[in-house]
Amino acid sequence: MPAPVDLVYLAPGLGTGGTESHLARLLPALQKRGLRLEVWNAGEEGDAAHRLRESGVTVLRRRIPVSPRQIGRLAALTAGLARLRPRLVHSYLYAHHWLDALACRLTGTTYVGSRRNLAHWRQGPVRARERWRDRVSAVIIANSAAAAAVAVTEGVDPGCLRVIPNGVPLPLWAEHAWTDHEGWLARRRDARDALGLPDDARVVGAVMSLKPIKDPVTLVKGFAARAGLRPEDRLVFMGEGPLAQDLKSLAGRLGVGDQLVLAGRRAEPLELLAALDLFCLPSHSEGCSNALLEAMAAALPVVATRGGGNDEAVVPGETGRLVPAGDALLLAAELDDLLEDPDAAHRLGQAGRRRARDRFSLDAMVRQHVDLYAEVMAGSLTRVA
Repeated sequence: MPAPVDLVYLAPGLGTGGTESHLARLLPALQKRGLRLEVWNAGEEGDAAHRLRESGVTVLRRRIPVSPRQIGRLAALTAGLARLRPRLVHSYLYAHHWLDALACRLTGTTYVGSRRNLAHWRQGPVRARERWRDRVSAVIIANSAAAAAVAVTEGVDPGCLRVIPNGVPLPLWAEHAWTDHEGWLARRRDARDALGLPDDARVVGAVMSLKPIKDPVTLVKGFAARAGLRPEDRLVFMGEGPLAQDLKSLAGRLGVGDQLVLAGRRAEPLELLAALDLFCLPSHSEGCSNALLEAMAAALPVVATRGGGNDEAVVPGETGRLVPAGDALLLAAELDDLLEDPDAAHRLGQAGRRRARDRFSLDAMVRQHVDLYAEVMAGSLTRVA
């Protein structure tokens, strides 16, 4: 008989990305708190899978059904749950992976759902399936009030929703900028060397997938439109995606081709944030951006687009700046303002780090998950009115 397991996590993939990084931080911490868990991975294996296994978390490959025609996969998933008999299944799978909830229903396994983005693209059959999945969930964990609000508009019972924001670690080197300035400068040089940046550059950076929803195009346009643009300024993207070549072409046409740095996907971008002077998140839609919270934790001044979880993370004028999505000229003005006023940028960065510590800490996220799981497993979950 297999060893008893409290929790099975269903993951859409364990490569590099926001949800993947979230799981790689959360699950080892939960295991240290005494929860017995496994991860069943339906997608690619990568950095997050390696980090989880290195931390002692069991990660298994599983083919999760996405259609009733994949009856063999459904039968295998149902049999696996019946054999293991976990107390909870927490699914991070996408909307089209609705049959995981059916497998839980068939085996009498308590099902916990997730909402981690605003996903305005969900329509028709996909939305109908997700509504059914939501109805059979004991609780749905949203990573922002904005994501929870979207779920309510789609018909989710508000009483089934709980908001647990993402949590991030606080890098010690960010404190060293004031307590050990020489040590911080050395780390900054190392980070810039790793990204191929000159030591005297003023660096605007972003950590994101290079795809339309993240809107890196507006950031390139805003960077190029700055009145205060200098030859030594650099724009760095850490991430990969289908728009990479388009960004190179656009930067060339706008005269900043030599200042654009596409650094590719990085396993642990948090450590490379020391290379930046300013962080920017130009997305059209965000649930609760790990990259934004990490930049705040690293005491970087941030400029982000309004809407979604960004409004919950950034206090405009106090911990960062917010601009309308898609407005390159307003973005350019905010970038210029902070690059030309290092004292103001420093104040925003310090306030952002305090907010990340007080509202978005890794410890708080872990504690809230532990408490909620305990309520669900004990059958004492109180529905929110």
